[in-house]
Amino acid sequence: MTIITGGIFYIIIANGLLMIYGIQRSSYKGASEVSLGTIIVSFPASVIRCYKNFYAYFVNRNMYLTVPNKSFLLLLGIGLFMLFCVIRLFTIIWRKNRLYAICFLGCVALIPVAGCAILLIVQGTGMGLLMSMSLVSSPVLCLWISVESMPKEEKVSFFCKKVSHLLLLLLLWVEILTVTNDQLALKEGKKATEKMTNIIVSELASEEYLGSDSAIAIMGKPSENNLFAKRKAWEAANFYARFGADDWLGGRDGYRSWRGFVIEGCGINLNFCTEEQYKNLLQTNELSEMPVFPAEGSIREIDGVVVVKVSEAY
Repeated sequence: MTIITGGIFYIIIANGLLMIYGIQRSSYKGASEVSLGTIIVSFPASVIRCYKNFYAYFVNRNMYLTVPNKSFLLLLGIGLFMLFCVIRLFTIIWRKNRLYAICFLGCVALIPVAGCAILLIVQGTGMGLLMSMSLVSSPVLCLWISVESMPKEEKVSFFCKKVSHLLLLLLLWVEILTVTNDQLALKEGKKATEKMTNIIVSELASEEYLGSDSAIAIMGKPSENNLFAKRKAWEAANFYARFGADDWLGGRDGYRSWRGFVIEGCGINLNFCTEEQYKNLLQTNELSEMPVFPAEGSIREIDGVVVVKVSEAY
């Protein structure tokens, strides 16, 4: 009854907020098509996606652990140790009650579904980074439950507990190293982009573009330019921590990235072109034929806009 009541209140509040802010659910990636019926119909496919995303998170992406670069060995060790614990527990339970042992294996098999449970209701999407907190905690919970479930009087249980503590400490250490490296990469990427921006502004000033009424457009990813210093921390960082890389062209291309960084990040008030002008420039042959900054000809006026081409990727 509590769940049903909570669901009703959720629907009322959610729809009320959408009406207040004038937002249509259909405008957000087909959210209006999600219903209890569609969730039930797509349930088998959603379960398969849970297993695929679970595998991708731990095997392909290594839990986004990048430091040290062989962190997959730690995850492999945790996986093998958990497999040993599962086999050990299954053997113990099997001796007492075979039905319980089969149910135990069923619960183990559902761990990927539990870790990616959000995918059961979110259709047509993968496991985003911000949705993966349950996956992050799953190794810790599984290790703790496996070890604590073993009979206390056995020497194997004592050994397993010590090994689990060691593995968890190593996992925590690697996660701290990864987060620290990502923070350093963000700082280094921001600094490199800021230095490049200052050089671009100086060049614009020397060619007397800043004093004119012409709008300015900076095109391309900073990280693709030779002036951008890619240090070891930046190279080893996760994709979201590589400042000036692929995410720079996300959202509305690079328009908001450059405009926001120059004005808010560097405190330089450039006369940027409009977003419509920026999109039109992306389609011009003149832009594709321009060399990359700081080569001669990398700054030129196209359709009344002073264009600075930072990289070939724009």
